[in-house]
Amino acid sequence: MRHDGKCVPCSNGTRESIEASRRWYREERERDKTDPGRIYWRALVDRVHKTETGFEGLSETERKYFAVCCLSGEINNGGFHQFFFNSAGAYYACALSGLEEMEASESLQLLRKAKQVWFDFSDVPTDTRARRLLLERNSSRSRDMRSDELDKLFWKEPDELAIRCERYAQQHKLY
Repeated sequence: MRHDGKCVPCSNGTRESIEASRRWYREERERDKTDPGRIYWRALVDRVHKTETGFEGLSETERKYFAVCCLSGEINNGGFHQFFFNSAGAYYACALSGLEEMEASESLQLLRKAKQVWFDFSDVPTDTRARRLLLERNSSRSRDMRSDELDKLFWKEPDELAIRCERYAQQHKLY
C-alpha cells in the first residue's frame, strides 16, 4: 500500500538502473566469450597461475604484456601501493621494460616515482613477503600522500595503456 501496488524498485525509480546494470553485465559476459583480447587474457592468466612454469613459461613479449596489464589493473583498482603489495609487484622490472617498449613514457615515469616513494633506492623485491615487509616498514603518512598523488595522475590515463596494450598484442601477434 505504501508503494501504490508497485515493487520498491519501481516505486523509488531505481528499476531502470537495475535493468540497465543487468544488460551491461550480460553484454560483458558475452564479450568475455567473443572478444579475442579477453579470451587471450584469461588463457594467459591460466598459464601463469595454473602451470608449473608460470610466469617464466611465457615468452618475453607475453611477460611484458602480462606485467603491464597487471600493473594497469592493480593501479586502477587500488593504486601503486596495491600493485606493489599484491603478487603483481613481482613483475615490476618486466612492467618497466614493457612500458618502455610500448613507449608509455608518462606511465613509466609514474611507476619509477612510485618505486622511489615506497622503496627509495632499494630494488623492488620479487618475493611478495619481502616486498610487503618493506612496504610496511616504509609506510608513513607522507609516503601515502605522495603515492596517492601518483595514483591520481595514473588514473588520468596519460598514455592510454589499454590501447597501447592492445596495439602491442596485435603487433606481436599474441592473439
